[in-house]
Amino acid sequence: MAALMSNHQGNVVVVGASGHTGRFVVAELEWRAMKALLVGRDVANLSKLASEHPGFQVRVASMEDASSLDRALAGGSLVIHGAGRSLIRRSL
Repeated sequence: MAALMSNHQGNVVVVGASGHTGRFVVAELEWRAMKALLVGRDVANLSKLASEHPGFQVRVASMEDASSLDRALAGGSLVIHGAGRSLIRRSL
């Protein structure tokens, strides 16, 4: 994947951008000076993340809503999917 990303010129869509894994991906894209579309369910979390990474666009979408995903993916040329439920137990 590193070779693909090093030459990529288009928008990278990060699904689950404000989650645990997505934040690492977003930071790496910024470090590589790449363009990104930050996709997730929570506009407040995405907006906060975008304020930490100026120049990245925010798009709200839900995995349960195909039309929202269609809109969120529009203009993207590479998708990194990091959305999912955390399996970490917070309390017993």
